[in-house]
Amino acid sequence: MIPPAASRFSVGLALGVTVLLVIVAALNVFPSIEAPRVVKLPKRREPSTACLGGRRDECPAAPDEGMPGARRWPADTLPVQLAALDDAIARATSSPIAAIDARALPVLPAGSDAADARASLAQQIVDFFEYGSRPFVAIPAYWNASATAALRAEVLRFQSLGCAEPGEGADMRTFECERYSELARTMRDDALVADVARKYLGIEPDKPFKLHTVLAGHVAHTPGKLVASGGGWHRDAAFKGIKSMLYLEEVHRDNGPFTMLLNYDDALFAELWDRADPKGRRSRFNDSVVHDALTARAQDAATQPGLPVPTALEILGAPGTLVIFLTHNIHRGKVIEQGERTSITTYYNVGPPPGSAKYRNCKARRRA
Repeated sequence: MIPPAASRFSVGLALGVTVLLVIVAALNVFPSIEAPRVVKLPKRREPSTACLGGRRDECPAAPDEGMPGARRWPADTLPVQLAALDDAIARATSSPIAAIDARALPVLPAGSDAADARASLAQQIVDFFEYGSRPFVAIPAYWNASATAALRAEVLRFQSLGCAEPGEGADMRTFECERYSELARTMRDDALVADVARKYLGIEPDKPFKLHTVLAGHVAHTPGKLVASGGGWHRDAAFKGIKSMLYLEEVHRDNGPFTMLLNYDDALFAELWDRADPKGRRSRFNDSVVHDALTARAQDAATQPGLPVPTALEILGAPGTLVIFLTHNIHRGKVIEQGERTSITTYYNVGPPPGSAKYRNCKARRRA
């Protein structure tokens, strides 16, 4: 017989009390059992850009927009640095293969008037350029050590997440790397380099011109394999172009230093392009042909006083060194013999906006 409602209520209440007592007893028997705690992970913080402009590890009190590194130079100190670089190039180009170390150049002092002097700084750099003989400037300590190390860590992080592809020289390359790194975006927005590019390319201030891309490059020695950033001697194109390359670690003669060809015969090299290039590009040059041409020209220079000696000039430097160079001058990344080299390169030229680089297996967060 079904019990009345009051009886059913009494039975339910008794069962509820019994279950509650069992739970309390279990907690007393197993006091170490605790409910799982939900731990909130802190949000990922991007590295601060506050110290990018200091010399070595000094930080400016209040950096302006963009990359504050060179903006703090007094304009009248740059000629000293450029004169030292000119002297270093002159001394190095007495042999077919040579090197200069940017650490031997003076580090420019900080100053408060550099923001107003940026146009003057850019013009001085452009005036220094000379195709074939002075196709670059090397600026030591353009970024300080801590910011450079932070950017290098970011490059290795997003490349390890699949955001890269192999280049012609078996180096790993990430185009539009500013989409994965705020620090790389800071290099993209470097106002001094942009001013140099605009002035050298002859672009009026009110005319658009493009930053092709920001490239993160990493090259590592692989036993039994020839690895070289850029895949050998080449020029990017026959027309004018500007790049800047920021060294993210120490660059020495064995870890694939950036190398420029100086004092070469342009007409001769126009005929020495690599016929074996699979794309038929007249901008590529075979290593052995370049070596033979350099050796022959050096022998001619030995018997003809005043004839410039063609030189493969390796550009060495500490982390934070910036190299701004002419891309239509022949250059290369030297074959890496040991260690690794990481860098950030900005490309400037005239033309339409670049396309978007996409990496199928990239797992890093991509910014707009």
